[in-house]
Amino acid sequence: MKKTIITGAGASAPYGFPTGYQLRKWICENIREVFRSDTWLGSTIHFEEVPQRFAEIFRDSGAGSIDLFLSRKKDEKDFVFLGKAAIAYFILRSEMRNDLYNATSESDYDDWYYYLYNRLTEDCFTLQHAIEKIQEVQFITFNYDRSLEYYFYRCLYNQYLNRALTYKGEDDFSKLPKIRINHIYGSLGDIKECSYPLGQKHQVIQKTIDSIKVLYDDRKAVDAIQEIIKNSDILYFLGFGFLAENVEKLGINSMDLSTKNIFATGRGLLDSQKENAKKLLHSPNVWIEDSNCTTLLKKYY
Repeated sequence: MKKTIITGAGASAPYGFPTGYQLRKWICENIREVFRSDTWLGSTIHFEEVPQRFAEIFRDSGAGSIDLFLSRKKDEKDFVFLGKAAIAYFILRSEMRNDLYNATSESDYDDWYYYLYNRLTEDCFTLQHAIEKIQEVQFITFNYDRSLEYYFYRCLYNQYLNRALTYKGEDDFSKLPKIRINHIYGSLGDIKECSYPLGQKHQVIQKTIDSIKVLYDDRKAVDAIQEIIKNSDILYFLGFGFLAENVEKLGINSMDLSTKNIFATGRGLLDSQKENAKKLLHSPNVWIEDSNCTTLLKKYY
């Protein structure tokens, strides 16, 4: 059966990355950290007043996420530039601080990367077999961070390729085939082409800005995502808030999902929100559970 895992910010949160609410809070309260030089990126914008004003407008807009805010400001270049730079800065900071091997949440242990990787590769004794098993699942993510692909690549590399006990340099993922992870809003760069973590130098942030998408309007990409969902038998939603605009971006509101089984984490959602999510998914076969990502996967994957 074809399986697709769709992740929101809550799926990366156990690994030290911000939820949508946390990222909003960081930007509103700490945007001056991002622009500590008034010659940053060669811009003529005065970086003492403008970023703070951006943060105030974002805060007072009531927009629930920076993605939504920027999509509504897509024609205002200064807003887009400042927003993308802030996203890149805080996600890159999380990359530097995160710990993929000690995953926690506020209330319990949640290491679904570890569980899923081992679930997929438990009977694999060769790299080729492991790759084939991992490529049986598709990933669609609304997150900018690259922690999932990095974790999987590093596990594959160290299990099947790394033979040097004394080498202390960066892992070489060049011989590994691409894992099927689709970033809705772009990411901070291809994990096989740039290091992890990338760091927070202004030059690094400038490069990553171009990889971030303010508005998900690439028709070919939209069609490809929708085709993945249409061809899936089982959908898993992990750490996904079921905002109407995100469901719309997946094209689910116009699909017939009645033959698919859909499993989702619903921790923190009210019963009314769960019912609304079920309506958005247009399927009688929806299970939304008050559990973390690991528990849901252990039960249904």
